[in-house]
Amino acid sequence: MTVEKANLEILREALQTQQRNEAFERTLGRTVRRYGLDFQRYLEIIYEVRERADKKGIAMEDAAGAMLDEQKQQPQ
Repeated sequence: MTVEKANLEILREALQTQQRNEAFERTLGRTVRRYGLDFQRYLEIIYEVRERADKKGIAMEDAAGAMLDEQKQQPQ
């Protein structure tokens, strides 16, 4: 699965700024708003993360981290 580079940057920041015991959806929403983006962009990103998390049976934070790791491993 290929994720837009801008979406990966948003995921990276969301993971870095997530507070203890805070739902990933809330963190992601705050990050999307900080970038000045709309709810549609939030839905696109969270859909990708949820799809990955459900497919692998892992938490959304772990799915987002896996998406970032995969992007690092792909040749530029």
